[in-house]
Amino acid sequence: MSDQMIEATTSPAQIVQQAAKKYLGISNAPGCCIAVYDEKSFGTKGYVYPKGLSGVAGSSPAPFSVTTDTVFEIGSVTKVFTSTLLAVAVKAGGPSLDDTIGPYLNLFSAKAVGTPVLDAIQLVQFATHTSGMPEQPGTA
Repeated sequence: MSDQMIEATTSPAQIVQQAAKKYLGISNAPGCCIAVYDEKSFGTKGYVYPKGLSGVAGSSPAPFSVTTDTVFEIGSVTKVFTSTLLAVAVKAGGPSLDDTIGPYLNLFSAKAVGTPVLDAIQLVQFATHTSGMPEQPGTA
């Protein structure tokens, strides 16, 4: 949103549209889709605001206009929640961001799943998406 006050006459849909417009203006994202479920403001179906393209020109597959029917991979939606939960756990005295992921993949025996690759990846690398793991499972 902007630093200006939102007028009392601004509808919830307009607020979502303004947020999307500002996000696209300050990010490198070619598009976005914002879904809001607030029964009081939008009824039982909620509100979905698609804007822009699914990718950049020249990417594969070719970008298409984002619509209310566009399917997004669950990883794109959950990254922020996973990193937030990790931050809460670290602050509560749980794992350290410097811990490697091996011990957290199997609660009974870290060595049962431990490999040199897993033992080298730190939790902070997953939170910042710098682990070096392939973007898609089964790819290198």
